[in-house]
Amino acid sequence: MGGFRKFKKGDKGENLRFITRNEAAKKLQVSLKVFRKLCIIKGIHPRNPRKKLKGKSKTYYYAKDIRFLQHEKLIDIIRARKAAKVKSKKLEDRKEFGALKSFKKSLPEFSLDHIVKERYPTFQDALKDLDDCLSLVHLFASLDSSAEIKDGHITRCETLAREFQYYVMKSQSLRKVFLSIKGVYYQAEIMGETITWIAPLNYVNKKEKNVDYGVMINFLEFYETLMRFVNYRLFSSIGLQYPPRYDQSKLGKGDSLASILERKPKATTTTTTTTTTTKKTTKEHQTKKSESQKKLESKLGKINEVETEEVEEEDEMNNLEINSKGVAKDFEGLVKDGEDDLSSIPKIFDSSKLFDGFVFYLNREVPKHMLEFIITSFGGKVSWEGGDYAENDDKITHQIVDRKSLEKLYPTREYIQPQWVFDSVNNRYLLPVQEYGPGLIPPPHLSPFVIYEDDSYIPQRKAALDALINQKDFDSMKEKDQEMPDQEDEDSGEDDEEMEEDDENIRRIEQRYLQEMQQENKKRKQPDVPQKDGDNEDDDQDNNQDSMDEDEPVVQKEPTKKEREQLRKQKKEEEETKLAESMIKKKDMWLYNKIKDTNKQRQESNQALMDKRNKLAEGKDVNGKPREGERQVPLPKLPKVQKPQPNNKNNNNNNNSKNNKPSKQPAKKFKSSK
Repeated sequence: MGGFRKFKKGDKGENLRFITRNEAAKKLQVSLKVFRKLCIIKGIHPRNPRKKLKGKSKTYYYAKDIRFLQHEKLIDIIRARKAAKVKSKKLEDRKEFGALKSFKKSLPEFSLDHIVKERYPTFQDALKDLDDCLSLVHLFASLDSSAEIKDGHITRCETLAREFQYYVMKSQSLRKVFLSIKGVYYQAEIMGETITWIAPLNYVNKKEKNVDYGVMINFLEFYETLMRFVNYRLFSSIGLQYPPRYDQSKLGKGDSLASILERKPKATTTTTTTTTTTKKTTKEHQTKKSESQKKLESKLGKINEVETEEVEEEDEMNNLEINSKGVAKDFEGLVKDGEDDLSSIPKIFDSSKLFDGFVFYLNREVPKHMLEFIITSFGGKVSWEGGDYAENDDKITHQIVDRKSLEKLYPTREYIQPQWVFDSVNNRYLLPVQEYGPGLIPPPHLSPFVIYEDDSYIPQRKAALDALINQKDFDSMKEKDQEMPDQEDEDSGEDDEEMEEDDENIRRIEQRYLQEMQQENKKRKQPDVPQKDGDNEDDDQDNNQDSMDEDEPVVQKEPTKKEREQLRKQKKEEEETKLAESMIKKKDMWLYNKIKDTNKQRQESNQALMDKRNKLAEGKDVNGKPREGERQVPLPKLPKVQKPQPNNKNNNNNNNSKNNKPSKQPAKKFKSSK
C-alpha cells in the first residue's frame, strides 16, 4: 500500500547536510587553527541551518564543502611540514647540519596559485573582490614589525601597494578622494570596475591587544598572491614589464612612486613550425556544396561585415585624441590659425588632465606620498626638498603649505593648503585659491560618495560649489539665446499676444460673475418691511445710489500667469494622487502609509537641519539663544600642606608621629565671579 517511505538513520535529512566545526576538524585530521586557515584560503564560510540539531551554540558548515576540502593539496603539504619539524629537531640534536640543509631544501613549497585560479576564473571576478584586499595590504604596509607581524609581510605589502598605485597613476584611473579620521578613501575605475579602498594616515599606529593578528595574517597570505596576479595583468595591459625595477638611491631617501623605473618587455622571437598533412580523398567523397549552404555562408559574411564596421566606429569614438584647448584632433582642420572662437567645434573635457601643466612644490609638513599619488594621477608634476625642482625654481606654479606664515613668498606662484587638491579632484574643477590660503580656516570638506537627491538636505557648501561650476554653462546658454534668429522671436511674440488675449477674456468673465454674485447676496440680506408713500421716493434714491455703488468695479489683486499655472498643476497633482490612492489594494495600503511616514520624517529632519543652519548664521546657538563669550574663572591657589619629615631616632617615634600630622583645616570656600 501507499504511504511515506521511511529512511534509516543517517541516510537523509538536515542532519547530513550540515556538520559542526569540531566534527569537520576530526574528519580532516587537522587542528582547529589549521582548519580555520584552510577555510579562509578556500573561501568556505559557516552556515546557519534552520534546525540546529546538534546544539544552538555550535558553528555549522556544509558537509559538501568539507568533502571538497578533503582533496586539497594544502592538507598534504601542512602534514608534511608538521612531520618535517620533528625530523629537523632530531637532526639539530645530533648536530648533523649538512643533512639538515639538504633536508630543508627538499621540503614542499607552500603556494596558493592554484587556489587563486579556482576562486577567480576570470580577471573581472578578481577586480570585483579587490576592495578588501587593497585595504588590508595598505594597512599592513603602514604597521611596525613585532613578534606577531614579521618584516617580510610589511616589505611585501609596501611593494605591492606601490606597484598598484603606479599603475593607477600611469593609467590615470583615479576618480575620488576623501579624507576622514579613519584614513584616506580612494576610488578608481579599472577596466570598467569601480574599486574603493582605504589607506591609513601616516602616524604611529598603536597595536591593540584585542585584535587577533593571526586571522588577519591568514587573509594577508592569500591577498599577497592575488595582488601579484592582478599587478602582473595590469602592468602587461599598459605595456610595462613586471616586476618593475627600483632606483635604490631614491628609495633610500623615502621616495615612493618616483623610485620606480619604467621598462618595457623585450621583444621575443618565436619560431612556428607548420606541418602539412595530405590525405587521400576519393572523388566519391568530394561533393559540391548545396545551394542552401552557399546562402547561409553569404548571409553570415554580410553579418560579419556589419559587425566589423560597428566595432571600427566604436574604436574610433573611444580613441578620440584631445588637443590642449579641449578640441578633438579630428576637428582641428575646422579652426583657422589664430582663431579663438571655438563655440562651433565639439569640446571634450578630460578630467584626468586636471593638473596638466602645473608644477607643485610640497613643504616638509605636508603628506608627501598621498599628494604625489593624487597630483600625478591627474597630469601634474610634483617636487619637494631634494627633488627635481628646487624651491626657488620659476617653473613652480603652486606651493602646498600647512603652516600659518612663511619666511619668503614668491609672487609667481600660488600658496595653498592640501585640501584644495582634494576638493578640486572631487569636483573635477579648479576651485578658486583664495579660500585655501595659508593660515585660513578652509571650507568644509564634503564627501564625494554621498548622492544628493531632490528631497534630501543639501549643505550650503555643496550648493555654492554647484553654482560656481554651472556658472560657465549658464553664461554660454545666455550667449546662444542672444544669437537666435529673428524669426523665432517673431513666432514667439505672436504666441504671447494670443495668450494675453485669452487671459484678458478670462478676466472679464470672472469680473462679471463676481459682480452678479455680490448683487444677489445683497438682495437676500435686505428685509421686506412695509413703507409709506412718502418714504418710497427717498428709498428709491437710496436704492439708486446703492446700485451705482454696486456697479463700480471692486479692486482685487488678480493672480499672475505663473501663479495660475502653479494652481492648475497643484489641482491636477491632487486629483491624480486621489485616483492613485483609490486604486491601491487594502493589502498594499500599509506599505503606502509607511512610505508616506518616511517621507514626512525626511522632510522634518531636513527642516530641522535648515533651522539649525539659519540659527548659526544669525549668531545664535542651536537652541536659539545668543552666543556669548564664556569667561574662564581662574582657580584659587590652595595652601600647601607640609609633609612629615622622617626621624631616625627610635625613642621619639611616637612624639614625632603625633606632632607631624597635618592639621585638618576646613577648606575655604571661594566665590566664582561670573
